[in-house]
Parts: sequence; structure tokens; C-alpha cells
Amino acid sequence: MEMSQYLDIFVEEAREHIQALNDGLLRLEQNPTDKDVVSELFRSAHTLKGMAATMGFAKTAELTHRLESSLDLVRQGVLSPSSSYISAVLQAVDALEGLVESAATGQEDTSITIDHLIAALPTSADVAKVEEMVETAEQEVASTAASELEEHALVVLQAARRQGLQGYRLDVSLAPDALLKSARAYMVFQRLEQHGEIIQSEPSGSDLEAERFEDRFTVWLVSSAPSSLLQEEIENIADVRSVVVTPLDQRADSASSSDASADMTPRLRMGKSVRVDIARLDRLMNLVSELVITRTRLTQLSRDLDNHALAETTATLNRILLELQDEVMQVRMVAVEQIFNRFPRMVRDLSQQLGKDVDFEITGQETELDRTIVDEIGDPLVHLLRNAIDHGIEPAAERAKLGKPAKAKLRLSAYHRGDSVFIEVQDDGRGIDVAQIKQKAVERGLIGADEANSLDDEAALKLIFQPGFSTAKQVTDVSGRGVGLDVVASKIASLGGRTSVHSELGQGSVFTIVLPLTLAIMATLQVKVGPERYAIPLSVVDQTALLKRSELDVIEHRLAMSYRGQTIPVVDLREALAVPHTSAQAEDVYVVVVYRGRKLLGLMVDELLGQEEVVVKPLGRFVDRSPGISGATILGDGTIALILDVTSIV
Repeated sequence: MEMSQYLDIFVEEAREHIQALNDGLLRLEQNPTDKDVVSELFRSAHTLKGMAATMGFAKTAELTHRLESSLDLVRQGVLSPSSSYISAVLQAVDALEGLVESAATGQEDTSITIDHLIAALPTSADVAKVEEMVETAEQEVASTAASELEEHALVVLQAARRQGLQGYRLDVSLAPDALLKSARAYMVFQRLEQHGEIIQSEPSGSDLEAERFEDRFTVWLVSSAPSSLLQEEIENIADVRSVVVTPLDQRADSASSSDASADMTPRLRMGKSVRVDIARLDRLMNLVSELVITRTRLTQLSRDLDNHALAETTATLNRILLELQDEVMQVRMVAVEQIFNRFPRMVRDLSQQLGKDVDFEITGQETELDRTIVDEIGDPLVHLLRNAIDHGIEPAAERAKLGKPAKAKLRLSAYHRGDSVFIEVQDDGRGIDVAQIKQKAVERGLIGADEANSLDDEAALKLIFQPGFSTAKQVTDVSGRGVGLDVVASKIASLGGRTSVHSELGQGSVFTIVLPLTLAIMATLQVKVGPERYAIPLSVVDQTALLKRSELDVIEHRLAMSYRGQTIPVVDLREALAVPHTSAQAEDVYVVVVYRGRKLLGLMVDELLGQEEVVVKPLGRFVDRSPGISGATILGDGTIALILDVTSIV
């Protein structure tokens, strides 16, 4: 395997450990006495140190070694994790992140200085002495004969048995092509140390750390845990091919027969997960998409030919393809947690920088989205969160005058609804002043004064997504320089989603992002407008209705209809999409009621053609700028239909 593949795995796993350090430090700051969190932090630092040393990244290894030693002080109770200590460690973690990202190119960035970070991490002379004693002891053990090591292990085993503990021998085999074998060995040691004491290993610990072994090693352990638990713990480590756990009593009874152990068949275990390049998943999804197009055309041919056998075969193909499509989509799905986990640290730092006390809550982080979408939503969410802290949430003194709790609430949530995922950023801050929005829009020439007066609150709030629009009195480094909410809306729209905002002055705001589960395949409602055929995403459709044209109302020169006890606006798609009128207006009209943000909208069409699953194809620059259009698709008869974007239809 090439070095670049080793490097990719190192970078990916290092990022996971850095994220674990960030998360753990924030939890430790909230609960400084939580020893479990300290142990998790120590293990992450320890593993990262071993991986960096194995890859030859000296600075990363040096800094993680110092971090590990410092966390060991906390673990021993020598050092109390104060807020200033947490901040110092977080700065070290930031530097580690920079080192790892530079290492992704194959070489550490030597310009990154770590001396001041090392100096900021507390040390102890007593601990230094202990470390020196441990190092000396390790050197003595390394030079001790194997027979003496076994004698020592037997002494420890006998003492453990007197305390009611059990001795085990664990024979561990790694996959022949496993990367970072020393790191895997460390992970085995760490898991076992959670359940007991390791009394011996073969090869020795130093040989394992230096990766001076093939793909097998043996560990002797004393523990109160059952063998089944130990087996399960080790089997759950990636790249562990097999593990055999044998109680030492049983080995002693059968020691006279070497064949007894030879007859034992190792329990083979293949890894529960494999790493797949995202490009391969993209290629696989593209092939499935082409199959969907072919399936649709074949279904159409089957109907035209009216052949029973062909229809049955097509139905079977349909079922199999649906299962294949679902499986491929599930493979591409990842939890939004990997993005959401970045934000607690960011919110903490911004809150401290601005002198605001913020209670940040995350819910629904297990919600899954297509990997491509998850990779793209990080920046928009960063902007919304920073904007909420900087502009939305008031300083503590202002909140006190308003009778609000000193600690503001900021919530990031995700949930499924139909074929869409909703992500909300909600704060209990000052809210958005609609009157100020209208005033700024008039000043910037976006709308006229008369139009501003006629706008309702919902329409006025949409103005904040216009390019360059801002009501901030001064630009800050926190919420951006010249980068407005239009960038957020544009990015989400490019992902096939939509952005909306609901706000109450003095009570707070809720920004809602609605995203499709996947970008490749979409369930749609096919409609006809004039001679043209369009597809409306089924995820936004609430209901369809057949009305007499006389049942439609006209309110302030705009069409409207009564729907479930409320009046909703209606848009004639012929006019909105500039479709030529080729015939006289019919008395009967179809209306498709769709969600547009938190509101409902009626779309007037000429004909409903039924539901169809389509493959979304990107459009060129010219059509991309056309309002109301988000993409195109090839239908079963080979014709092309445009996919409507209901959020941009005026």
C-alpha cells in the first residue's frame, strides 16, 4: 500500500481524535470532576501521539506527548482543570489541528510554533520524577530475560487470584494489510486497561510501539471482566482480524498437550466497516441514476406495447432497482453530527470573546443526510450561528433590563420531515426589526417606499437574503466582512434546498434550512403548464385541488384561495414562468398546494400528470439564473422536464 494511503488514514483518524479532544474538553469545563471524560481525553492524546510518532511527524508527537502528560496530572488529581487550563489545552488542540492539516500534504508545517503552547501546559516536578522512574524501569525490563518476565507475571497473577481476579491470555491477529499497526496495538491495550491490568505482552510494549512485529501479538491480563466482554471489546477495533481469549487456568490444565491449543480454531472476524473513497460512491450513485432513467423509459415502453410478460419483468426490475437505489443512498448517508460537533467549541470561544453567556443546545445530531450535502452545509451554519451570537443575542446588561435571563439560549436542531431534512438555528435574542429592514431596503434602492409599506412581515424578512443587505451598524470580525445572508441562501439553494426566517422583535429568531436527503434522485409530481411539462419536488407538496376559476379570490391584485380555514396566495405558473398562452383559459384549474418555508402557497397548473421518480441533472449558467427553476430531468419518453424551485417563484 502506498504511503499516501497511510497518510489519508492517519489524517482522517487524527481529525476524529482532535474532535474528541475538543468535545471532551468542553464537557470537562462543565463538569471538572468527571474522571471518565479525563480518561477519554488522555486516551485520545495517547493514541494521537503514537500515530504521529509512527508517521514521523515530530512536532505533532511532541505536542501530544506534552498534552498527554498534562492530562495525566488531571487524571491523578494533581491538577484541577480550571477554565484557564481548559483554554490553554484548547489552544494546544488548535495547533494540533493545524499540524494535522499541514501533514495532509505529506509534510508537517515546521513554521507552526509550539514552544509557547508546551510552556503553557502545567507540569509537575513530582510527575517528572515518576516519569524518570518509569523510564528506568522500562529499560530494566527490556534487558530482563524472558523467563524472569514470566516469573514476574506469575507472581502478579497469583496475587490477583487471591483478590478474586481472573487471568487471561489474548492472542490478537491484525489484518495483513492493516495500516498503523502500532496504533491498533495501542487501541487494544487501552481497551484492556479499562477492564484490568496488563501484566505482560509479547512482543514487548516498546517493540509494539516501534511496530517491530508482523500482524500478531499476545497480551496477558488480570481482570474481573468475563472473557466474552473482553472478546467483544477487542473485536470492535478496526483491522482486528481475530482474537482468542483463553483463561490462564484452562491453559495450565492443557499445557501438557501442545496439540490442545493447536486445535483451537481462531474466531475470525472481518471488519464491520470499510473505508471507501467518496468518488467511488459518487460513481456508483451516477450509475444507479442512469439505471433509474432507463427503468423509467422501459416502463413507458411496456405501457405502449401492452405486453403482459414485459410488464411483469419491468415490475420485477422496478422492485430490485428500488432496493438497490435505497441501499446505495443509505451507504452515502452520514449523520450531521460530524458537522454539528464543530460548533460547541466555536460558540464557547465567541461567547467569551463578546462577553456573552450562552447556553448552546444541539438536538437531532443523529439525523442523516447525503455525504455531499453534509460536506457543504458547514459554512452556512457557521455564518448563522456567528450572526446569532454577534447580532441576535443581547449583552447580559441589556438582557437584564429587558427582564430576560442573563444566560441566552441558542439551539441548533435537525429533524426529518418527509423526504427533507430541516435544520434550525434558534435564539432568544433581540429578534429582527421589520421596520428597520424596510427602511434599509428603501435606502439601498432594493424597493420603493410604496412597496415597502405594502410588504407584510414575511415578505420583508426575505429581504435580508438579498446580496449585500445588512442592518448592522458596524462590521465586526465575528459575523463577517461584507458576507451577508445572501451567501447562505445561495449555498443552500445550490444544494437543492431553501432558507427561511421567522422572527419576533424582542423574542428571538429562527432560521430554517430545508434540504433534500440526496441530490441525485427525487420523487416529484409531474404537472403540465401550457405545452410544457414540469416536475415539483414531492417533499414540498401538501395537497392538490381541482377548483373552478371563480372560486379563486383576488386580494390586492393577487390571486388567493381559501385552504383549511386560511387564505393562501396563489401563483399562476403560466405567468410566473412566462409560458405562452396557446389556448383560452379553462374554467377548471388545478392547484398544487406547496410549502414555502413555514407558509403555504398555491401553484395553478393546467394538468396533473402523476408522480414520478426522476434523476436530477444540473443546468447551465443561463438556466441556473432563471427564477423558479432548480434543475432538469429526462422523462421516460425521452423528453426533458424542468424541476421547479418553489422558494424562488414570485
